[in-house]
Amino acid sequence: MFKGKKSGHIILTAFEHSAIIESAKFLEKIGFDVSFVFPNKDGFIDASDVLDVIRDDTILVSIMYVNNEVGTIQDIKKICCLVKEKNPNIIFHTDAVQALSEIVIDVKDLNIDLLSISGHKVHAPKGIGALYIKSGTEIENFIFGGSQERSRRAGTENVAGIVAFSKAIDILKESREKNVYKRFELREYFLRKLKENSISFDINGALENRYSGNINISFKGVDKEMFIMSMDFKGICISGGSACSSGAVENSHVLTAMGIDEELKSSAVRISFGENNTFKEIDEFIIALKEIIN
Repeated sequence: MFKGKKSGHIILTAFEHSAIIESAKFLEKIGFDVSFVFPNKDGFIDASDVLDVIRDDTILVSIMYVNNEVGTIQDIKKICCLVKEKNPNIIFHTDAVQALSEIVIDVKDLNIDLLSISGHKVHAPKGIGALYIKSGTEIENFIFGGSQERSRRAGTENVAGIVAFSKAIDILKESREKNVYKRFELREYFLRKLKENSISFDINGALENRYSGNINISFKGVDKEMFIMSMDFKGICISGGSACSSGAVENSHVLTAMGIDEELKSSAVRISFGENNTFKEIDEFIIALKEIIN
């Protein structure tokens, strides 16, 4: 992963995306040591908890900007600053896939070394992403055999995907503020309709400092598997956790890391609102929900 490094200590949060966690598990098998920092019940990481596990051999800290299941937004600038104060040689990475459509990201202001983003979160085609690498940060080549992408990832580039991703970013720059407002209005309307219809629910994670289009919600006593399947039959897509595991019904590792009660975990689903959704669709969701829980 890092040039000249065959071992070392890595710090992650316990509710990272599985793409990060599974990569860390692989690194453990080849000689690296991994420590996990746990969020609080609101879904936030305390910077002091990160500092407490830094060791002399710590080489990497990776903390996701916006959690993909509960939507909580971490103070990456503050955490990175404190990590660098303790040891400026530690490489700091943030998974900003979920943050891209929500937050204006300035990598220089954040002072991060690595940042990963993905096109499908901003309406670009699936299968295209980008890794920001701060000048001077040396990493091993991903794929050998060619000089593409500064020899880091050999192989013919996905030119159509790259152009589409670039265009999606251009559109996002003009529409981000409007989109965030629309998603927030949809979320507030949804919560208001739940209350108006006397539907009992619990929100997992804080509503403040949260991605505008995210609701991770538990309906006590409702079987999660039945709920997801019933909604699917009605043409409504929700998930039991990450969108990457939308067909899965096992309890979320994110909610487990947050210390959420078993009863809430077993009935928790993730509902996402996009700027192209409508208030009428939410009304239809509420009707379907009432039929299912009754």
